[in-house]
Amino acid sequence: MKKLTMALFACALAAGALADEAADLKKNVQSAMDQASKAMMKKDMAGAEKILRQYFAKDFKNTDLHGKTTTLEQWLGEMKAQMPMVKSIDKMNLKCVSVKVHGDHAVCQESMEMVMTMPNPQDPKKTSQARQVSTSESHMEKRHGKWWVVSSKDKTSRMWFDGKEMKM
Repeated sequence: MKKLTMALFACALAAGALADEAADLKKNVQSAMDQASKAMMKKDMAGAEKILRQYFAKDFKNTDLHGKTTTLEQWLGEMKAQMPMVKSIDKMNLKCVSVKVHGDHAVCQESMEMVMTMPNPQDPKKTSQARQVSTSESHMEKRHGKWWVVSSKDKTSRMWFDGKEMKM
């Protein structure tokens, strides 16, 4: 009976440690998201890239809704290429919804809302507003004591242009 009690106590401690690690990891992920959002709101892609490189593994892979995968370098390049087309980022809300830790692996559920002002495609003298809302799931690994985002998969994405939803 004593061995069973000790085993249950050890399991409870391990579960508590994982819960604490998940809470700490969620807090750290949210902090990084907040920092990256602030940089992007200023259209400071160099600053945003510097922040992202601190958390994303060099072998990171992103998978979009259509199954297309990109590397970290491709993903950052796409973001940098799109930024000159944006006049301003009016809202950038990145949220770490949940984190589940399993040893040296973790899964993070995220949401994003971004509102941008950009030139109107039909009349460049006018501006239009684009709004995107999406969810994703990222997988993280602890490597040499540090958590790294190793992959991310888009789950949902909706886009509105001047209030009209566009099919993606």
